[in-house]
Amino acid sequence: MNKRKPIPHLLLSGLLLCAAMNSFAQEYSVNLLKNYTLPDINRKALELEFNSNGAFQGNKYEDSETVSSTQVAGKVGAAYSQYKNTRKFIGGQTFKFNFDGTYASEKPADVEAGYWTPSATYTHSNRFYKDKLLFWEVNPTASAKYRRDFGDDLSNTYSQSWTIGVPLAIGKGRIENVTDMRQAIYIAQALADKGVLTTRIADGKMTEFAQLISTVKNKRFLDYRKHLEEEITRVDSFLVSNEYVKDGGAAYFTTLYDYWLYGALFERRSGWEVSAGVTPGYMGFSNKNDDKYKGHGWTGDTEIKFLYENPVSLAWQHSAGVSVNAGLRKMKSKYNDYEQDIDTHSVGTSGSYAIGYYPNSRTNLNLRLSESFTWAKSTNQSNDRTYYDRISNTQLAFQTYYYISPQLRIGAEAALNYSTNNASNQRYDNWNGSYVAKITYAFY
Repeated sequence: MNKRKPIPHLLLSGLLLCAAMNSFAQEYSVNLLKNYTLPDINRKALELEFNSNGAFQGNKYEDSETVSSTQVAGKVGAAYSQYKNTRKFIGGQTFKFNFDGTYASEKPADVEAGYWTPSATYTHSNRFYKDKLLFWEVNPTASAKYRRDFGDDLSNTYSQSWTIGVPLAIGKGRIENVTDMRQAIYIAQALADKGVLTTRIADGKMTEFAQLISTVKNKRFLDYRKHLEEEITRVDSFLVSNEYVKDGGAAYFTTLYDYWLYGALFERRSGWEVSAGVTPGYMGFSNKNDDKYKGHGWTGDTEIKFLYENPVSLAWQHSAGVSVNAGLRKMKSKYNDYEQDIDTHSVGTSGSYAIGYYPNSRTNLNLRLSESFTWAKSTNQSNDRTYYDRISNTQLAFQTYYYISPQLRIGAEAALNYSTNNASNQRYDNWNGSYVAKITYAFY
């Protein structure tokens, strides 16, 4: 009788075990992000923001010396937002209030001055989907701003402005917020790394898990502890009832809490959309110093745009946008006793491309390059004079955030901007560099 040798069986078993372990350890497919669709959600947020920023710039006019300026500024702001997403509707409303202060100096004129200004903005977005991809939208907006200047002979200087607009658009496509799917993958991978996940979560179940995560975030609690307890209980129940976790020990719960708190702090998006729309509006302003200047007028803008969001991997995001626009302004103004009636026609195009890197759940880095071109013709009906502007603008911007806690985050932004304006009578070149450092705290 020929006995089988145990070694080949051991080798085969080992290979199968290694293959199983390798399959279990595989990173989840980026297609889970690309194809994720949100369930019906309704979310609210209230945030406070404090920041400090500064800027420098150099301007050179033809046949003149370079003028340089620097400034430092700070801001206190509050924002309340509400967001709703269903298969038939995407929209919400946002109210923001900011209080800014600035101190600036200019060389070689040796001018020092500053200002403080409160401002408020309200937006109400409403996008209605006729079917899976076709949509129409109406998004009324309103803003108001007051500014008081200080410095030499500026004690009685102020300005105020306000705008009202109602953008209307039709389009096709849909860009989904896939952040909750990224959080689900964060949780699954972290639990697998800790050795507490019994099996790899299948793609279908992963979608179910992500939609559960999206749903449990809808409920708002002023007591953050109760909110967290409710959310963790629901997530734990899903993992345990599906037998992905058998014994919840310290490694399980600490990992679950960590990636629940930090796994969805940065928005990820997927999809495309193209739209065409018009924005009728009305605006007004007034300035007062030694002279008085005030005005009001109607505005109208049309725009065709294309937006594209592609999560090319779990860590990298590509974003792009292109638009073509045309505008009309009919403004009436009065400077002391001198009245003007100016009509402005403009056409323009713009494009941008951004790369986002998300190395972990607490940090992100974004680099963005944008370019725009605008041609404008302004006619002063009061004296029948016409002026032309051909403006180009290039910007390279960098942004990063780090979360100290889910409510408290620090951020930094930097931008380098170059613009030219070939006006009717001269060429204007401008270099502008800026930075922002800020701390943001969210109540809920």
